[in-house]
Amino acid sequence: MALAALAAAVADLRAAQHRLHQAEAARAGAERLRTVAPVPGPAPAAAAATRPRTAADIAALSFGHKPFRVTPADVPAHPRLADDPANLRPGPD
Repeated sequence: MALAALAAAVADLRAAQHRLHQAEAARAGAERLRTVAPVPGPAPAAAAATRPRTAADIAALSFGHKPFRVTPADVPAHPRLADDPANLRPGPD
């Protein structure tokens, strides 16, 4: 039993060492990459329009604009019975 626990502990240690070596290699690679291509500083904050946060802000966006209207040309006409494919079948002659 103790030997199995020791073997498991050694396996855990080896896995941790492997992860440590991977992390160290990744840090070294990142450092080398930073010397070749430095990370640019943060971009200056531009005075960009922010999204509305409340319903009042959203309503304020439409204030002063023309109200939305639907014209009869925007509304499709109802289909005529003659246009129905069921009416195009020949009758029971």
